Amino acid sequence: MSENPSAPPVTAPPGWYPDPHGYRQRYWDGRAWTHNFAPFPSAQRSEARAGDWIGGVLLSLIVPLVGLIAGAVYIGKGWSKKQVGLMCVGLSAAMFLFWFVKLTSEGSAGY
Repeated sequence: MSENPSAPPVTAPPGWYPDPHGYRQRYWDGRAWTHNFAPFPSAQRSEARAGDWIGGVLLSLIVPLVGLIAGAVYIGKGWSKKQVGLMCVGLSAAMFLFWFVKLTSEGSAGY
């Protein structure tokens, strides 16, 4: 008899399925849940790719406000994308200061 009322139907093949009571997998033997648990494979982690870094740099340099928002999103994703996010935030802040100084110094030169 199944321990879980939300168990896969009897026709589901034996295998690892998401545990409905946690953030792990539980083994279904084809008839009932077993007492075997396993973490999800680490392949499900979202790794930063070269495109993340290139896109982050371009956004931060060209449009600092957009780069700042993108950085916040990357930081929220965690893992290696957090590094991309921190780079975007730092580069966006530096570019904002650069553009602010450049634009305010040009505008005040005529007065």
